[in-house]
Amino acid sequence: MQPQLPIDVDLETGVWTTDSLPMLYVPRRFFTNNHLAVEEALGREVYAKSLYTAGHKSAYHWCDKEAKQHGISGMAVFEHIT
Repeated sequence: MQPQLPIDVDLETGVWTTDSLPMLYVPRRFFTNNHLAVEEALGREVYAKSLYTAGHKSAYHWCDKEAKQHGISGMAVFEHIT
């Protein structure tokens, strides 16, 4: 199965993008093990709060980029992806 969104690679910088957003594509185990290590070091409550804050910031950034990229606003930002 091929990805539904194109993955573009800038041959000069090596940066991978999807829908003009720079992306990191890493093995799932790498991602999971890093999260588990940070949770163990900080404790679940502290880490959960940090992830919530970071997730909110990331969602805001994504919505802003999508709105500008597609010339849309409001609920249309969410609805265009489905």
